[in-house]
Amino acid sequence: MGGEADVLIGTQMIVKGHDFPRVTLVGVLAADLSLSVGDYRAGEKTFQLLTQAVGRAGRGTGPGGAGAGKAWPLSRPTSRTITP
Repeated sequence: MGGEADVLIGTQMIVKGHDFPRVTLVGVLAADLSLSVGDYRAGEKTFQLLTQAVGRAGRGTGPGGAGAGKAWPLSRPTSRTITP
C-alpha cells in the first residue's frame, strides 16, 4: 500500500499495548455492548477498553480523533470516555 488509505480492523486485542503510529482515527462499534454482561465490573472494564482504544489515535505526527457507536448514549462509562 502506498499509504493513501490504510485501514486497521480488529477486536479488543488491538487496544492492548500495541503502538500504531500512523493511526489518526479510531472508531468503536457497539462501544457499550460489554455493559450488558452480568459482571459487576462491566462499567470499569468498558471504560478501560474505550480509554485504551481512543489512546491509539494520534500517537504519530498527525492529530488523532475518535468516535463510537453506542446503544445507550447516556451510560456513564461510554459518555465519560467519548463525548459528542
